[in-house]
Amino acid sequence: MKKLTAITLSLLCTLTLSACDSGEIPESSDERSSTVSENTSSEISESEPESSEPEVPAGEPTFLTCPDGTVIYTSQITKYQEGAEFLGTHEHVQYPLGAFNKETFTTPECLQAVCEGFTYGFFPRLNVNVTESPEKFTETEDGRTYSGEELPRSYDYFRINVGDKFGSLTVKSAQAIFSNSFAVWEEEVDPDTIPGIYLTDGEIDYEGEIEMTGCIQIMETEGYFSSGDMWFYPDGECASKIPAVLYEYIPEFEPKGIFHRASASWGMMYGELNYFELGNMYDYDIDFDGLEPGDTVRVKITIKDPVIKSKYSYMACLGEPAAVEVLR
Repeated sequence: MKKLTAITLSLLCTLTLSACDSGEIPESSDERSSTVSENTSSEISESEPESSEPEVPAGEPTFLTCPDGTVIYTSQITKYQEGAEFLGTHEHVQYPLGAFNKETFTTPECLQAVCEGFTYGFFPRLNVNVTESPEKFTETEDGRTYSGEELPRSYDYFRINVGDKFGSLTVKSAQAIFSNSFAVWEEEVDPDTIPGIYLTDGEIDYEGEIEMTGCIQIMETEGYFSSGDMWFYPDGECASKIPAVLYEYIPEFEPKGIFHRASASWGMMYGELNYFELGNMYDYDIDFDGLEPGDTVRVKITIKDPVIKSKYSYMACLGEPAAVEVLR
C-alpha cells in the first residue's frame, strides 16, 4: 500500500467539498427544491382539494426571515441563548423565550434564536478530487491547490424538514440558528431589507447509511491529531443528493439579499462540502482492510448516520464508518 505525504490540516477549516449517494442527481434547482418528505407529506383525498394557503404557525410573526422570505413566528423559536462560542465556554447561556425581541436580539452580545425541526440547505455540486484529476491541482508550499475552472457562486437554498428522505438517509433532526453576527459586522447593512441575513448556522442529523468512494487519510500523531484519526474526501463523481448547510453573507456580491455559498480549495479537494471526520479507527470494531496510520488511499466506504453542521462559515461533516474497502 502506497504511503503518501501527510497533508497539513491546519487550514482545512476553509475547505468545502461534495458527498454522494447512489440516487440520481436532480437536473435543476427547481427539481432539487421539490424534494418532499415522505413522512410529513399528508394524504389528500379526492373529495378534499388541497389548500393553496400554507398553515400559519402559532404566535406572532417576528422580524426573522429565511432565505426564501418565509417569516419566523415566535412559536417556532425553541431556545433563546447567548452562544457559548462568543463566551469562550462550552455552555450556552439560556434566556427566557419571552425575552426575545428586536431590541435584545440586536445587541452586541450576539444572541441566538434557535428553531428546531427544520433548516435550509443545498445540494453540493460536483467536486474535484486530486486523486481523480491531479492535473487540475498545483503544488504549493502548503499542499495542493485547485487550478482548474472554478464553480460559479450558488444561491439555491431550500427548506429541509425532519422526516425528509434523501436516498438511503432520513433527516432525524434539524436546527436553524439565527443570530445578529452578520448584521453587527456590516454596520451599513439594513437587515430588514435582506431576507435570511440572520440565518447564520444550521445542522442536519441523518439516520441511515450511505456508500461513497474517495480518498481516506489515516493520521499519524501530529499536533492536535492522534494516530488513527480518519479524514475522508469524497470523489468528484459523487455529486450528492445529501443536502448540506453553510451560510455566509457577503454584501459586495450579487445578488444581494441572500447568502453567498463559496467553493473552496485546499489539500485534497475542491468543492462545496467538507471532508468527513470519521473519528479514530481504533474506536471501531470493523475491518479496515489493512489500513494503517500514515496511509492515504482510495476506498469505497459506508458512512453511518452522517451529521452536517455549520458554524461561522465553516461546515463540519461527521459520521461513523460502517464498512471500508481499499480500492487497489
